[in-house]
Amino acid sequence: MAKGGPSFSIDRWLRLNAMWLLPALVALSVAASVIGVLGAWVVAYDSPVELLFLKPLDGWGYWMLFLGALAALVLGFYLAERISMQRELNGYLTSASKAKFLANLDRIEELGWRLGGAYEKRVIAKKGEFKLKW
Repeated sequence: MAKGGPSFSIDRWLRLNAMWLLPALVALSVAASVIGVLGAWVVAYDSPVELLFLKPLDGWGYWMLFLGALAALVLGFYLAERISMQRELNGYLTSASKAKFLANLDRIEELGWRLGGAYEKRVIAKKGEFKLKW
């Protein structure tokens, strides 16, 4: 920690901004895959269609296709995992059972930390609702 306040942490920034960053990166990687397919098609078949913005790709279309598809798969998996964690945490936080909450407290705290931001605050508020020390 720097004097005068918390220092910048890339890990924390990613956790706090993942819900808008992940879908944007998935969309970008899908777009790169589509451009890669079109670029490979223009180069491979010497297409009569003049797609001027694809001509500079030349042989890079295959790389864009491969890397875009790979990134879409990895980021899509990560996005699905994050949505799954949100649903699991929401299930715990909407429960009125204190026993269920206490039985899963370690998992709830882990999910709140991993999801960051508002989810951490919701976990703290739920602990306060059940009059637990944190």
